[in-house]
Amino acid sequence: MKIKTLKISNFRSILNLTLDIDTVNDFISICGQNNAGKTNVFRAVKLFFKPDKYVAVDDTPYYKYEYTRGANAYPVITIAFCEDDGSLYSIIRKFNLKSLCSTTGIKKLTDGTSKKLSENECNDYIDSIKFYFIESVNISIPDLIGDLTEDLFDVEFGRSVFKGAKAELKTAFDKYVQGLNSILQELSDEINPMFHDFHENWNVSFDFESDVKRFRDLISADINFNVLDGSDNEIDSKGAGLQRLAFILLHVRIIERTKSKRVVLFIYEPDVFIHPGMQKKLYLHLKKLQNKSQVFVTTHSKVFIDTYKLSNVFLLKLNVDEQYTKRKNKNAIILSTTNVALNEENGTKEIKQYLGIEDEKSEYLEKYNVLVEGDCDFKYLSELMRYFKLDVPNYISAHGADNIPHQIELYNSLYKESEICPTVLVLLDNDAKGREVYKRVSANIKKSQFTHLNVKVLFVPTCRGEVPDPERLDGVQTNNEIEDFIYPIIFCYLMNKILKKSGLKPINENAVSSKIGKRAFSFKGIVDLCEAEKNNVNPDDGNKIVFTINNKATDNIKNSIANSFRVESDFKLITMLKKADDNYPCIRDFVTKVSKNSF
Repeated sequence: MKIKTLKISNFRSILNLTLDIDTVNDFISICGQNNAGKTNVFRAVKLFFKPDKYVAVDDTPYYKYEYTRGANAYPVITIAFCEDDGSLYSIIRKFNLKSLCSTTGIKKLTDGTSKKLSENECNDYIDSIKFYFIESVNISIPDLIGDLTEDLFDVEFGRSVFKGAKAELKTAFDKYVQGLNSILQELSDEINPMFHDFHENWNVSFDFESDVKRFRDLISADINFNVLDGSDNEIDSKGAGLQRLAFILLHVRIIERTKSKRVVLFIYEPDVFIHPGMQKKLYLHLKKLQNKSQVFVTTHSKVFIDTYKLSNVFLLKLNVDEQYTKRKNKNAIILSTTNVALNEENGTKEIKQYLGIEDEKSEYLEKYNVLVEGDCDFKYLSELMRYFKLDVPNYISAHGADNIPHQIELYNSLYKESEICPTVLVLLDNDAKGREVYKRVSANIKKSQFTHLNVKVLFVPTCRGEVPDPERLDGVQTNNEIEDFIYPIIFCYLMNKILKKSGLKPINENAVSSKIGKRAFSFKGIVDLCEAEKNNVNPDDGNKIVFTINNKATDNIKNSIANSFRVESDFKLITMLKKADDNYPCIRDFVTKVSKNSF
């Protein structure tokens, strides 16, 4: 079971909002500026599962409650659930001035047929789902233990003598004490290795008072959840971040061990009070839940947002308007939370601005390094690695192929007295200069001149995986550069952005792609082909921009195009890359090998 669609109407700042969930990816990020409506989305979901929390004066849009009223003024929350067999349960909960007034639903089968669900059937379906909700403030460990108690005994704790004995809990106190102690001890033992991932000296434990008479008193008053960091045990004495981390990890472990696969976890701002390093570790723990539970988060942190795929990333914003109402003869302020369309140009701009995306680049020689001819090589290769979720090695730009042999010699001398022997992978274009440098570097490697470095040298392939035979470079006249490695459709798209700014007609990607690899154009690179196509579609003013001079791409054009290759949060580029990856699998293969140093 997975949530497929959330539809919220007339709830606080949300007049009409629909979020379509990609059920392939079970980590859902809802982001946006403060007061955009993220909290209201989560509270609406909580209200769907726990309608007794509804308060009309708080949960109805203010202007409707105060000015318009009427049947259409109150919240309507619809959630569509997708089952493993493909069937879809769409359940609608409507509220009125006092409380929940109706629960209706439809079950749609894979054969296209559907049936109405009774209110009892809807309620039974909702009750079959384990719903966990973690707020950002007002965390109460006793309340948590009380809320989770009914689930603890459905969890597979293998060593517990209490497995399957939930019914005996309230009638066999001694067995209860023994069983609950065993379960809580095992739970804390399992959380501690997770906690050690954040700090080796941190542990958790439960204190249990056995001289209690009532079940709920036992849970709410006599079990204390402790965080052990070498100081006081009481969790209330710890920092807010440590309290919150323990609170979230407790949920994570409970969900991991539960038998049910009908679980959803909503966490309001898992990044709050937690520093970036811990956020990354927490994110990895939450991602492990994907086979067990959908995880929904609201967040301001890039750590919890898939900025390269934008899968299940929703950016909310708040619109503010005024409307005259006859009921009170004055203007009412109307708030409306909307979902920004990331597949539009303005959406890409908004999410990049919201996230404050910046380039990161290391300037240190590390154990594994990639030496490239120029900055363009680094920008293309590193951006593709980030898109494919690969580790980006330390890149070094030689600022020209001619500088590479001298730079290797310099590094070799610098590491003469070092105990480590760094690996340097040299990547060269298959053009005249690249082939010349390849011969020089290869000859020096054979002569064992780089005794303090592990040097490898390779040609960057074309998008079709073509590289020259290293043993037969003489007579090769091919003019391939890093641009010929990039997907043709992507490169043409980036080049067209420059043409558009200059008022020129765009080139046709298909016209360029059809010539790549053909014998008549086998010696020309894609930049030269684009130059010809640009002049063909702009016969009168194509010379306003010159891409190549003597069959070589000009540096300013190369840099401009490479600088515009920013995949992160660019919906159009992401969509294009998904399609292009299927057509040119050797590109992913090459960047993967470069990333993992597997040549």
